[in-house]
Amino acid sequence: LYWDAIQLWVESYVQTEYSSDATVVSDSALQNWVGDLKSNGNVGRFCTVGGQVQDDIQTRDCLTEVLSHLIWQASVGHAVTNFPQKFIGQYVPIQFAGPLMNGPSDPALTKADKESGMAFMKMMPKPKPALKQRDFGGLLGSVHHTVLGRYTTTALSSKFGAAKKQFKAAIANIGTTVVQRNTPCAKQGVVSRLTCKETRRNSFQAYNILLPDKVPQSINI
Repeated sequence: LYWDAIQLWVESYVQTEYSSDATVVSDSALQNWVGDLKSNGNVGRFCTVGGQVQDDIQTRDCLTEVLSHLIWQASVGHAVTNFPQKFIGQYVPIQFAGPLMNGPSDPALTKADKESGMAFMKMMPKPKPALKQRDFGGLLGSVHHTVLGRYTTTALSSKFGAAKKQFKAAIANIGTTVVQRNTPCAKQGVVSRLTCKETRRNSFQAYNILLPDKVPQSINI
């Protein structure tokens, strides 16, 4: 959902800013950025055109692909991996960092450990590291700055107004879809008017990480 909205927004922006592929090539600031990415960032692949990997940005389509990936990764990609740390990463038994054992195959575990369930308990970190993980997960998942699509009035030229309006509308529609998919369901509509075939809710807890007001413009922490 977000990828389609971002790609359409970026495509509209690029098509408005650059009248042709030639103007992309002649943009010195853009090409200096590409050169910096190649020399200092060791970037060797920017996009794929006609099944061929491109090591330069010389077309509007390539620029659209690159910018779409950057925006998605820094906003939606960041939200989906970072913000769950508040309620998933904080609960050490589900997702603990630095286990003391390597898992069921660890030679230090005995048959009795595996049969009794102690194998799992022995993988758990000690209390102090566990508390640090809890606190760090809470920090990672709690820092929120900006919201995707909410640009200041002076951030963009008026020539991008129509595309920006369309982007914001697309994000609003995504919010409606996420809410609908989070609606509790029942096999025969006992709990909700929606059956489980109409909604994708398949857990006790609603998945709110990608609600529009929780997706930032860029990486927060």
